[in-house]
Amino acid sequence: MQTPIKVALCLPWYAGADRDCVTHFLQFQHYLGRLQERLDIIAAGGTPPPSKLDPSNTTGFSEIPPEMHGTRLQFGISDEIGCSLPGVARERCVDNALAWGADFLLFYDADMLFGTDLFLRLFLAKKPVVAALAFTGREPITPVIYKFKDYRVDEKGQVSFDSQVVFNYEKNKLQKADAVGGGVFMVDAAVFRAVPKPWFATNAALGEDIYFCARCKMLDIDVWVHTGAQTIHKPTFHRDWHDEVKYLRDNPSVAEAKIPSIPYAPEPDHELAREINDVAVAASCNGEIYEGSSTLPQLQFIAQRVSMAVETGYGNICEVGFNAGMSSVAMLHADLRALVTSFDEGRWSCVDPAKKYIDDRYPGRHTLIKGNSIDTLATLDPGLRFGFTLIDGGHDFPTAWSDINWLAGRSRHVMVDDTQMPGVKAALEKALLTGILTAPLHFEDRVGSTVPRKWALCGGGWK
Repeated sequence: MQTPIKVALCLPWYAGADRDCVTHFLQFQHYLGRLQERLDIIAAGGTPPPSKLDPSNTTGFSEIPPEMHGTRLQFGISDEIGCSLPGVARERCVDNALAWGADFLLFYDADMLFGTDLFLRLFLAKKPVVAALAFTGREPITPVIYKFKDYRVDEKGQVSFDSQVVFNYEKNKLQKADAVGGGVFMVDAAVFRAVPKPWFATNAALGEDIYFCARCKMLDIDVWVHTGAQTIHKPTFHRDWHDEVKYLRDNPSVAEAKIPSIPYAPEPDHELAREINDVAVAASCNGEIYEGSSTLPQLQFIAQRVSMAVETGYGNICEVGFNAGMSSVAMLHADLRALVTSFDEGRWSCVDPAKKYIDDRYPGRHTLIKGNSIDTLATLDPGLRFGFTLIDGGHDFPTAWSDINWLAGRSRHVMVDDTQMPGVKAALEKALLTGILTAPLHFEDRVGSTVPRKWALCGGGWK
């Protein structure tokens, strides 16, 4: 059996766990313990329990992907609590972690909140230094991602530079940076063997985390940030993610409004249910389907709207968010004349088998465009129009707004899914305020899911 990879959780905490964050800290520890246990079961040739590692996390990244089967992890804690000098505390955490034999070190501050999906996002990035997306805890709130301007090293090896905040970071991607903040980041232990001490010295010009990144840059060690691994800095955690913070703060009615919704609970369509089950089996990839899917009532609603679009002569259909292909099957099953174009990042192992199943079952009627929708929607033929569009992609405000903004004007009707999520809700509200979507009807499936699923059907700009 493979020797476990050791991951040290480095906690340079001045006064222990923050009182508002300690519950999340304990939940994260529990998750890591279950992750380690299940990886051991799989590595030994056993079958782990069918339940999810974190049923409350809907990103899919909290669950074990197929490429990790056979990998074993062992977690340990290297803490330095009570030291008022953050640089010294981080140095001691590293010393203890290396003495334990750590292969990777995961640092996180006491006032950070994040989902359990963050660990595997950073671990599977396989970078020497990779940070989660974080923001300053005080106004002005800015990303803690930096580029060095006028970077130079003098004859004595002293580094000097001007740093600039990277405001226009890429969404949901790994990208290089010259420096990142130390809120949550993972480091390959080999970096600390390559970079001489001190690793986290503090001087008048630099924080200890920026100093560490500068030392890495001197030795051509790349520093990365994973903008899909999101965190909340305690002073702003009640406002949700930073990009949504500004919008929700400027439009408080979005967060406060209680929009009445129409319960949607049709009689089950058993034929459609069989079609959905078939694509689910084809795409399951040893039981692994990521990010969840629409409920059967929602899929019946989608199929009904596609039928209406085709009957009125508008057979081109669009969706953002393909995943395991269930909504595409609902659309294609609804009417043999429907032609569906799907946009999806294509990161999950279920995407390709689902696409193959659809091509075999509904030949010549489905197109899948892979990539981040913020980029791929911009490549659409300007003359292409859609009778019905389903937007069910990224649920953060920037992505949801980008999807709506690209597709509203070229669609007769638009369904925006998951409007119960703050980012999607904010994007929908902005679209209604600016007039690119109109006449919303709000629906809710109260029984088809543990958490009620909500969506809105709106008029688009193509009449």
